[in-house]
Amino acid sequence: MRTLQVATPGYYGHDAVLWLDSERVLFHITAKSSLGGDPAYRENGWRGALAVLDLRTGACAPVANTRDSTMLRVAGRYLNDVLVTEWGGGGVRGHWFYDPGTWQRRPAPLPRGRAFSSPAGAVVILLGAVMDSVDAILVTASDTLKLGRVSQGDQPAFSPRGRRGALRTSRGVIVFERR
Repeated sequence: MRTLQVATPGYYGHDAVLWLDSERVLFHITAKSSLGGDPAYRENGWRGALAVLDLRTGACAPVANTRDSTMLRVAGRYLNDVLVTEWGGGGVRGHWFYDPGTWQRRPAPLPRGRAFSSPAGAVVILLGAVMDSVDAILVTASDTLKLGRVSQGDQPAFSPRGRRGALRTSRGVIVFERR
């Protein structure tokens, strides 16, 4: 076991979220100041960003950033990309596919909600809240399937290759798989 001190100047909150390969780990980080350089303290930071730690070199560098008052949440691998949700005070602003080689992004045409993606290309989205539960849908290619109501804090689990998933709903545990 080895311990690395991970620091990215101008950011804090290095939370590991996804192994990109055997040598690179993707992290959520939070900016300490505004894009304009205002160093005033904000409880939740100024904006969210993503950084990659390269275990070969020990370097940790930002790879994706947003405008102030916007956060990024990694939903998971999606085929050869990383699906990321962008959100702010008003909720989800949109979803993006990031290429983990170049970190260029393109829009992900998905319904607004909390997203979870699988390496095989399935996405479960938890839609708007009603009391303590939400509607969950499964999106694959051009198909959308309603899975049922789930508790707001629940999330799906995907198999290692992402071809299967499971989610506890109000009707019981639903297992879905790619054919």
